[in-house]
Amino acid sequence: MIPTVIAVMLIRRRAFFVAINENWVAALLGGALSLVAYWIVIWAFTVAPIPIVAALRETSILFALLIGMIWLGEKVTPIRGASILMVLLGLAVMRL
Repeated sequence: MIPTVIAVMLIRRRAFFVAINENWVAALLGGALSLVAYWIVIWAFTVAPIPIVAALRETSILFALLIGMIWLGEKVTPIRGASILMVLLGLAVMRL
């Protein structure tokens, strides 16, 4: 990631700093939320079986799909639908 940032800064210096100036709040908030999410997963590994926590982490795919459908207007294709069903089926099987 750092080499990419350096490359963009060198190649598109002006656009890079304009983007930083316009989006620094969202970038800091996104970074902080990512860090909190990582800490939650690490904590969950200490209190629950690792396979269950790892499987539940994969449910983030479902939330990403919902966000895409609601706010970005994405369509659920047959492949996406099958993927959703596989994730839900896997969670259901784990609870048996």
